[in-house]
Amino acid sequence: MTYNWNDIKWIFEPDGALRDIYITNVNVDDWKNLIDLLNNEFVIRFGVTQHNFQLNKIDKNYALQYLTSRTDQMESKTISIILDDIVINCHLFSDSEIEFDIDPTEIKSETELNKIIAFMKSISKQLRKPIFLTGENDQEFPLITIDEVSNVAHFLTKAEAVKKWKT
Repeated sequence: MTYNWNDIKWIFEPDGALRDIYITNVNVDDWKNLIDLLNNEFVIRFGVTQHNFQLNKIDKNYALQYLTSRTDQMESKTISIILDDIVINCHLFSDSEIEFDIDPTEIKSETELNKIIAFMKSISKQLRKPIFLTGENDQEFPLITIDEVSNVAHFLTKAEAVKKWKT
């Protein structure tokens, strides 16, 4: 995977919005695999607020029940993945899509970018699906695409983005 930090650092320029990471067309088995990966390979927090997070373990049964429950009886909880100074949050919005968000101000150099890319690659490999980093709530416009099955890693340059926006 080759990229030039100077060509893609624009993706993380602070603009008041988060950056989202999506995996689409997932099912409950994909969520199970993701939870296993996160519980086994990453430092995570799981809970309602940062004051009552349970460290290093996602309650898999609770998360899956919440995702498949059609009632408002259960409390929403957040999964936070801690990559040194980077916090990636995952909210249990849908059983057919996985969404993470990151604060772009935490990505200041190629070092932090490499951590995000490694995270995305591990998920793509585990789920055998492509994974996309986008602007906040902008699934249709991937800025970074990683697909470990097809051995694809694409980083949108600012020039490419401007060209796409014009069309």
